[in-house]
Amino acid sequence: RFEPQESNETLYKRMSSTILNLCDTGIDGLFLTIPDDMIVEAVSKCQELNPNVQILSINAGYEKSKELNLIHHVGMLEKDAGYQAGKKMAKFATFNKALCWNHIPGLNVLDDRCKGFEQAMNELGIKYLGQILVQESDINGSVSAIERAVNQTGDWGGYGILLTALISLPAALELRKLHSSFVMGSFDTNSLLYDSLETGDVLFGMDQQPYLQGYLPISILTHAVTSKQSL
Repeated sequence: RFEPQESNETLYKRMSSTILNLCDTGIDGLFLTIPDDMIVEAVSKCQELNPNVQILSINAGYEKSKELNLIHHVGMLEKDAGYQAGKKMAKFATFNKALCWNHIPGLNVLDDRCKGFEQAMNELGIKYLGQILVQESDINGSVSAIERAVNQTGDWGGYGILLTALISLPAALELRKLHSSFVMGSFDTNSLLYDSLETGDVLFGMDQQPYLQGYLPISILTHAVTSKQSL
């Protein structure tokens, strides 16, 4: 697991280098997440270096995992999850305008969540206003970016906003202090999310079972390596 890096590109380069180094040592099995095509390239090279290595993906990269013919994927389908998030938001609250808060434009995982949310809104007859691309790292910058995107004063009654990740929650809570009537749901869970559920500031959190995403790959890889069979 890597500490936060100065940019996603730096993170993906470090991930790619680690994958190739591990494969070069002759490991039996490896599990990883595939958030970017840079990782796809590294996995492909790993398969060339060590054709017998058993590899599975977790969390992000289901479609890429299939293309690479990995033995398994542990995680949710992001577009389906975004779709269900939209359905759940409409079940819990009434709103007629919807936005998807994306803090990393171009990241497939988050884009797919917004695409699924958009599909749900279209089916429900709720006006989808698109993604709000918020790249600011500080709370005040994020709040200002959302306000510019909505371009409306007042309490924002009738707006529903989906957060694609919990990193946006602190800014979203500050935004509710200024515009108290919009509703929101979020992906992932943490203590702040649970507190926000109690206060009614957030409608729901979509949990990916992160503990199981770390636990299951070990069982699957052990089975694959020892039995030479995939699930």
